[in-house]
Amino acid sequence: MPPDETIPLNGPQRLHFEVILASLEEAVSDVEQIALGSAHDGRRLKRMENDLPPRFWERAAPHVASLRAHAAMLTSVLGLKGLESSANRTVRAVLTAQAVQIEDSLSSHLRGYGPVDPDVPARLDPALLAIKDDLDAMRALLHAPAGAVSGGAPA
Repeated sequence: MPPDETIPLNGPQRLHFEVILASLEEAVSDVEQIALGSAHDGRRLKRMENDLPPRFWERAAPHVASLRAHAAMLTSVLGLKGLESSANRTVRAVLTAQAVQIEDSLSSHLRGYGPVDPDVPARLDPALLAIKDDLDAMRALLHAPAGAVSGGAPA
């Protein structure tokens, strides 16, 4: 199909393809980062073993380029505008989810995993509460007036 001919879709159909193609775009980017080793960020508790076959990226790169080209073509012919997401809402959701997980890990909640040593509350809970305080403080930063906080990492 010539790129100037659009495929007519209704709103829900268009949204479906925006979600599907955005997911594809993200997955392809993740594969690329993993294959190139740029997904390793110094984490201590979750590391990725590089067990990809030899020359995987060299052989996969043309397919990645093809996937991106197909997605770009479909984006054009379907008249997709792309999905907008709020950095504020996304960061708030991530921080809130982590705070809930930390709260659910306090010593008083560990009984479901078996008997809790009497030393655990005094030694574990302060560290968990400090983590939760940092998460809450970061969430509070999201309420700053627009334009008061610049995006990105601190200099």
